[in-house]
Parts: sequence; structure tokens; C-alpha cells
Amino acid sequence: MRFFIDGYNLMHALGLVRPKAQRSLAKCRSDFCAWIRRVHRGNPNEVTVVFDGQPLAKDRAGDECPEGPHVVFSRGETADDLLERMVRDDSEPATLTLVSNDRRLRRFGKGRRCIVWSCEDYLDWAMSSEAVGDHRPGVASEKPANNKDAELWKREFADLDHDPHLRRFNQVYRDFGLS
Repeated sequence: MRFFIDGYNLMHALGLVRPKAQRSLAKCRSDFCAWIRRVHRGNPNEVTVVFDGQPLAKDRAGDECPEGPHVVFSRGETADDLLERMVRDDSEPATLTLVSNDRRLRRFGKGRRCIVWSCEDYLDWAMSSEAVGDHRPGVASEKPANNKDAELWKREFADLDHDPHLRRFNQVYRDFGLS
């Protein structure tokens, strides 16, 4: 299955793009692409992520995600317009899964007989398909180990890490160091 993803739209749904973020947008995109690679394991090149705008000269698109997915910047048009054009120009739109929360884009994709998923649909699929599994990067705690309150809460909620429903729900946040 091939995917066309509205990049910033999905990143917003994941909570990766926030006002006054401490991490650069290029770093957020790079982490996002690494997550997409894990979700799509052996087939990240079947995924095209479209971002609005253009990368800074030092952050060329191919440099952010050299192992996939394929990254395209809209350069002078909106990502939605570019995605519409890409779907329109595709010879087999029925084999595409278009991921976006944008209503206009979703209507257009349905009209072209694409599979159309909201960002939440995609996240549900990513988590339920066990695509992410335990292939997340290790994330170190920012709290010091000697903090008595932190130790108390760690003991109090230690068994939650083994709850399969909670693990599935929190997986996305752990992948990006947000938990």
C-alpha cells in the first residue's frame, strides 16, 4: 500500500509541532521521518510525506530522511495543493492511502477513489498493526534519579508499563520522547 501523508498535519496530530517548541522544526521532521520508517518497517519508500514550504538551505529535504520516507516540500504552493496534484497525476489512485485531516483534501481523495484516512485513523492503524512495536529509541528520563517524589511515583505506577492497552496508547509519545 502506498501512502501520501500531509506531513505537518500528522505532526500536529502527534503533538510534535507546538508554538515555542524547544526543538528545531528540522529536528522534529527528522524524528517524525524516523518514526514513519519504524511504522512502515521494510517499506518506508512507499510513503511520501509532503510538507508546506521549503527546507532551509542547510536542511535539504533528502538530508532529513535519507533512508525514507520520500519527503517533498510544496515550494510556492500549499502542501494540500501539491497533494491534490500528486493524487490527480497518479495512474493508480485507488492504490493510494491519503492521510490528512484537511476536509477539502479528503473530499478530493475520495473523489479520486483513494483510501482516505484522517490522522487519527492513521495513528490507530500504526498502533494496532504493531508496526511500531518495541522499536522505539531509548528515551532517558529528564528527572534526576535522587528525586524522592519521582521515586515514589515510579513505585506507585510501576505496573502500568506492563498494561498492554496503556502501552499501545502511550507508544507514540514514547517514540518522540514526549512521555
